[in-house]
Amino acid sequence: MRTAIRLALWWLVLWGVWLLYAGQHHTQEVVAGAIAAALSTGVAAALGRRRRYRLDRRELARAWALPWHVVRDFGVISLALLRGRPQGRWETVDFPAGSADRRALAGVLGSIAPNAYVVDFDRERGTALVHRLDPGHGRGDLP
Repeated sequence: MRTAIRLALWWLVLWGVWLLYAGQHHTQEVVAGAIAAALSTGVAAALGRRRRYRLDRRELARAWALPWHVVRDFGVISLALLRGRPQGRWETVDFPAGSADRRALAGVLGSIAPNAYVVDFDRERGTALVHRLDPGHGRGDLP
């Protein structure tokens, strides 16, 4: 019973996030949000049962600064666009890849800010391939 309530609450939260993100409450958006929330909840439940993917709370706690990085990078990108077309650059960042869940979390959190996105991890070298739109600015590490 607790699992069903937890899944229903997650579905409700994800559906609400969809509706907030979409900004429209037409029938198509409401139905699409309900389906997307159901699929997301089902995938999360399946992964939770496999117990293969675990989020390290310490790694996740480092994400507290992400809102600041998003705002700062928005300003960096806006200024770069005002100066002309920015020349992006591929960079290699030290990142001991570790487990699949750590790579997934670093890939998502490292790509939220608009100046950079994570493309790939090289487990043998302990690096990550990152593209930065304005290479002179931004973080040099991954969460």
